[in-house]
Amino acid sequence: MKIEFCLTMLTAALLFCGCGEPKTPEQIGGEALAAAKAGQWESCVESCDGLLTLAPDSAPVLVLKSIALNNMGDRAAAMSCARRATEIDPGNFQARYMVGYLASLEPGGERRAIDELTRALQMEPDSVKTLLLLGDCGSRLNDDDTEFYLALLPQETAGTAAVRSRLAIHYILRGRKSEAARAFADAYMADSANPVTVLNLARYLDYYAGDPTGACNRYGEFLKMTANNAEFTGLRTLVEGRLNALRR
Repeated sequence: MKIEFCLTMLTAALLFCGCGEPKTPEQIGGEALAAAKAGQWESCVESCDGLLTLAPDSAPVLVLKSIALNNMGDRAAAMSCARRATEIDPGNFQARYMVGYLASLEPGGERRAIDELTRALQMEPDSVKTLLLLGDCGSRLNDDDTEFYLALLPQETAGTAAVRSRLAIHYILRGRKSEAARAFADAYMADSANPVTVLNLARYLDYYAGDPTGACNRYGEFLKMTANNAEFTGLRTLVEGRLNALRR
């Protein structure tokens, strides 16, 4: 998760042993942020713990520790820190967003995530990351408000392939095939070099538009784009099987 906030530094003195000289809270906080930006999550947690020994009720430090713990794979501990931060400071946007983000990763956690993210959006109505995550969770639930959240995005974000594809999937779930076709086409126009975008369009043409020729063309395009990309090995096997079936 990207670090997008400034850690509020503590003002009281906190002594740490390091090369024989004490460190201030500002120095430890700087080390925590530097470790996070470098992906050194264990070091980040250690620095956060040092700060929390003096100020256990620092919501910004708890949020940063939550981010680090999540990146270390300890999602339960990350959620505990994020929830504690919201209890300490209910108006802290980053804390509220983090709880919503972590809830969105849990199986069946979409509704809880939406509740938290809606509160976060009230604090920062222009938050693109909140709107995107609300749209994602809403799409998974086929929620009525999904389209509303995506419509609030600034045009430069709303027009991206990822958002257009997400909106297209929402339309499919709602049985709005013509709007889905337009959204998938818009996504393809926005980023035809993205294998996922190409595959989304291929699957739409195959399973919803009844256009096997168009689907074969896009499946073939996907296979050509990913020929040397090991990340897509599993998907390539599935696509090759589907392509062979359509060509029989």
